[in-house]
Amino acid sequence: MPAIAGTLVWLTDQTPASNEGNRDAADRPFPESPAPANGTAFYVFEYPPKSSQPAEGEGAFAGMHTTNTVDYIILLSGQITCILEDGEATLNPGDVLVDRGVAHAWENRGTEPAIMASIVIDAKPL
Repeated sequence: MPAIAGTLVWLTDQTPASNEGNRDAADRPFPESPAPANGTAFYVFEYPPKSSQPAEGEGAFAGMHTTNTVDYIILLSGQITCILEDGEATLNPGDVLVDRGVAHAWENRGTEPAIMASIVIDAKPL
């Protein structure tokens, strides 16, 4: 069964970012934290439908979590639900969600993979 997959597209280590050189900023291991201190990261994630995900603890569902980032989420295809402590919102292709460090989880309740772009910016903890 497929698990959630992520690709690091680009990463900046500081703000303002540098445009010097020709090194590929994503040519490094997948980061442990969402964004480096004072930096940004651009990811693309694919969430398989819940029915085809592995069991809890095998990479299927991150569960409720918070990050010290501001995240700009754009759903590119499929459908995905953002679960919050006091409700939920279902995103469709083209929908945008801004996560400002609140507790949340993602769940694909649809029948097709959900593909989302996520721009993650380091932020002060709440």
